[in-house]
Amino acid sequence: MRLTFLQTSDPPHYRVNREYAGGMGVFVGLPTPGTAATTAFPNLQLAFAAGVGERDGHEVTFVDAQAEQLDGHAAAARVASTGPDFVVGLVSLPSIESDLAALAEVKAAAPDAAVLAAGAVCSALTDRIAKAPGIDYVAVGEPEAIAPELWRALDAGIPVTEVAGLAYRSGDLVARTAPAMPIADLDTLPNVPYHLLPLESYRADLLGDDGMCIPVQTSKGCPFKCGYYCPYPAIVGKKVRMRSPERVIEELRYLHDHGVRKVVFRDQIFTYSMEHATELCTRMIEEDLGMRWVCETRFDRARDHDVIQLMRDAGCEQINFGLESGSPELFEASGKPGTDFGTVGAVIDDVRSTGIQAHVHIIIGVPGESWKTVRETAHTVKQFTVDSVQLSNMIAYPGTKFFEDAKAKGLILTEDPAAYGGDHIPVRTEAMSATELLLARIYLRKHLWGQGYVSQAVPITRAVGRRVAGKLDGLRRRRETEAPPVVATDESGLSGT
Repeated sequence: MRLTFLQTSDPPHYRVNREYAGGMGVFVGLPTPGTAATTAFPNLQLAFAAGVGERDGHEVTFVDAQAEQLDGHAAAARVASTGPDFVVGLVSLPSIESDLAALAEVKAAAPDAAVLAAGAVCSALTDRIAKAPGIDYVAVGEPEAIAPELWRALDAGIPVTEVAGLAYRSGDLVARTAPAMPIADLDTLPNVPYHLLPLESYRADLLGDDGMCIPVQTSKGCPFKCGYYCPYPAIVGKKVRMRSPERVIEELRYLHDHGVRKVVFRDQIFTYSMEHATELCTRMIEEDLGMRWVCETRFDRARDHDVIQLMRDAGCEQINFGLESGSPELFEASGKPGTDFGTVGAVIDDVRSTGIQAHVHIIIGVPGESWKTVRETAHTVKQFTVDSVQLSNMIAYPGTKFFEDAKAKGLILTEDPAAYGGDHIPVRTEAMSATELLLARIYLRKHLWGQGYVSQAVPITRAVGRRVAGKLDGLRRRRETEAPPVVATDESGLSGT
């Protein structure tokens, strides 16, 4: 069979990082004409599935329309030119409309090909995607497990009802097959076929330069309670599954031989297993590949100084932590339940003592957020000597318990996926309206920009700063003396008081 894998292009007016948020994807900004999408990494699930296709002996093409900046028409033409029998197309949450439109064009250009929609959002918005024009099947689960079973069934004439993890139109309804089980042993997958990908197109403004930067995965899974709002556990599962260090080293060798010197490990918790992290880092040092890399982990999984030092010796230059809120109460209750806030400062100091940069992620609008907790966050980040901060707005991802609770409470202001990221406020808190959350973002950016912490922060003039400060004071006084204002939602999905 001829198999074609399509990473769909950016929507016309904004960029999406399709790897973030457990593969749901995140709006990351407006495109600059003539420039590459510097944070557009290849989707690893799609790439692993392509690797299985090669291993099965099929003719495989990987079209990354996003990295190559192909619009929907050009992407469909490229796919059709491969004469595909089977197409796996990526669908992400913020770009769902343009992705589905692109796959409809693919089906029109290659009508004899079976089109399978894949991606994390397919498990959350299954019916919507299954009913879209041009979609023959939807992968409800890991596409690297489901897609191969489907193309094998189609090739052998086996009914698709016997393929687990599928959804498809049946008249006016959507039929589903039995649930697909996650891949228990990740080493049963082939290595990522990086040779199929346009490596030169993957660049990220990270670690002081905008050179080639490639994602690598050594594990999948996250068992922690912040899965209440975080999509990772729902998408990658709560059980942590490891790839053997040897398999990871094989990929790193390939990347090194092709000029890559910068890697982002896409594990949800790189140091979940200290033994695994130690073995991998030891092998990286032995191979002397000269890789500079970034990873993500939790504060309570970064308290072993020897392991952190070993990571630095192996080339780690930055660790990303989910601080979420600088309010001790919110951190322990909503941000990272089960983690002692008192360990945060010590871990940051220890990480930085080895020469690794400590980057923290703040979410504005976590459940329970108020002006008091916003001010605590500003104070905390100043108190902790971090190297950089990323500010994000709270998002109620479909498929999470937080989405269900926020919807029941009337806190969701818009379900337009294009609002999931950037400066949009898709969900408010019980104490703060969307207007206040926008002001809180400005307040934190100004506060942290003054300290040099927020990457790519937009400077705010003194006059604007004073107006914001005055607005904050007025809101605080009103909260203290009056009943909570009624929140009205306008057509844009943003609310005002």
